[in-house]
Amino acid sequence: MRIDPNQIWSGDNQLDGVKTPASSSQPPPSGATPGNDALDSGDTVELSGALTQMQQLNAQLNQVPEVRSDRVAALQQQVEQGTYQPSNEQIANAMYSELFGSGTGS
Repeated sequence: MRIDPNQIWSGDNQLDGVKTPASSSQPPPSGATPGNDALDSGDTVELSGALTQMQQLNAQLNQVPEVRSDRVAALQQQVEQGTYQPSNEQIANAMYSELFGSGTGS
């Protein structure tokens, strides 16, 4: 199917076979009310609370800073002044944590 962008549509711009209750010339079937066609088709939609929960968690995550700038500034100042002297145990714990995801907690 090829779509011609130069095609000029006149009259009703609705898709073939799609009619709104206002344009329908036939009365609705008995028991049906105009605008309830979706309910009569048997299709249903159920939304779980997972989407809402995900949106709330995402909003909370966006409020958490990616970098603890106060801690970074303090360490940067210590490094610049030459006073940052981590112990061998602190270095080993940081390396262990980087490799395995958790430190020894000391």
